[in-house]
Amino acid sequence: MKELIRKLLRESISASEAYKDSDSIKTVIDNKRNVCFICFVKDELKQIAINNNLKYIKVPKNIHDCYIIYREEGKGQALELLNITNKYDGYLSSQASAKDTRRIGQLLDYHEEEIEDFIKDKNLKEQMIDGQNMNQGTQTACNTMSVATYKEGLQLIINAIGHPNQNPMLWKKIEKPLHNWQQEDISINKEIKNGGMSGDSMVDESNTWWSAIQSTICEQGSHVQ
Repeated sequence: MKELIRKLLRESISASEAYKDSDSIKTVIDNKRNVCFICFVKDELKQIAINNNLKYIKVPKNIHDCYIIYREEGKGQALELLNITNKYDGYLSSQASAKDTRRIGQLLDYHEEEIEDFIKDKNLKEQMIDGQNMNQGTQTACNTMSVATYKEGLQLIINAIGHPNQNPMLWKKIEKPLHNWQQEDISINKEIKNGGMSGDSMVDESNTWWSAIQSTICEQGSHVQ
């Protein structure tokens, strides 16, 4: 048991080390951690995992063809991660409780400070909207902590504040980050088609832009109707 604990705690990684599928798998191959989570998996990546004696489990509830790749000694971590993601439709942390979010980060061997910073940011956003008289669309947007794609985020924005002609001033405020997000989304989709990008940090770029836009919307509070 002590040896197992030592292995689980021996090293941690930054999310930036797992930005691409290939990088994500490499952290497991290099024995930096036991488990990774990747999406849009191509056959050659599965073969890389097999060639390096890694196992994989398909995440059945995720619509993006996602897998948990793991070392044999990390099977318990992989199964625990699968059980948690199944609670949230196959996603790592969207709508997850602070307890589950922390555990997801631990199972993926992320730096403890990065995990706590993510949870702190999530809690601050939840406190910001607590008790405010918002419409349902705005409440949903303000409670959504992780967005996978520009298209998904755009729909949340429209549900929260209406179309541009209905709320031109607020749309003007989010115009720049929204445009940047759209361009980044196009770039990421090209990388995905070429087999270069996703990894268990695939949604990080979307979340960066979503966080900025979400803050602007939620700061309006009851003024968003």
